[in-house]
Amino acid sequence: MGEIISFYRSDNQMMNDAIDRVVVEIYKKKRQSGDRTFLMTGCSSGCGTTTNAINLSIALSVAGWKTVLLDCDLRKGAKYKRLSENIRIGLGDYLSTAERELQLDDIIYPTNYPTLDYIPCGHSSGSPITLFCTVKMEQLIDELEKEYDYILLDFPSINAVSDADILIPRVDDTILVLGFGMTSKKQLTEAKRKVEEFPDKYIGLLINRVEFAQYRNAIRDYDYFRQANLKKRYKRQMKGRVKGRVKKAGKVPKVKKAKKVKKEKK
Repeated sequence: MGEIISFYRSDNQMMNDAIDRVVVEIYKKKRQSGDRTFLMTGCSSGCGTTTNAINLSIALSVAGWKTVLLDCDLRKGAKYKRLSENIRIGLGDYLSTAERELQLDDIIYPTNYPTLDYIPCGHSSGSPITLFCTVKMEQLIDELEKEYDYILLDFPSINAVSDADILIPRVDDTILVLGFGMTSKKQLTEAKRKVEEFPDKYIGLLINRVEFAQYRNAIRDYDYFRQANLKKRYKRQMKGRVKGRVKKAGKVPKVKKAKKVKKEKK
């Protein structure tokens, strides 16, 4: 393993809440079917697939599961990526070279999360399509499934290139990512058409870039258990109880008026 890669979890409460909901679905798939390999791809370019893949892998790791994230965007290149800019070798190098020249352990990097590892895209000399079609890629996934509880593959948009199409039949499940306000209806329809060729593999759509007001309207109680909100509700409840006690203590009981007795006429 190489140098430690620093991952940073989002401090956005709305995003973390959404990621936690995805974690629940992934966990259920693992418990029901033993699924552990998940492919993530966008309906359009720049819709936030990588950001969500990073946050999802961190969340699974924090939950105690041994997780590895693969950067499968071999087209962009390491120099254009913040996480991979100082890394010399990665997935592309491993798939491009002979088996004896580079071992799998050489491209797995530890992160600042103890149970989370990272495989960067690296550099490749061949076509990504050709590399993902190799037996070596199949063997790589096989080996990772022996070592990790969850394997997340971060692919470029399924509508931009066909890289993700190659491995959808091989992975356990596929997650589409949509950029709200930037992914067109046509792009969504086309992406769903591609993944639904394998209906048992498609587990859902992750909608990214949703405005706070829209998210709050869709899921009204998403922040119900935030400490700040719990304190506010507790204070309101206590204030209401105090007012009730004061009102009750200060209440003067009504005195019944004595009935007048009519005098009998003599």
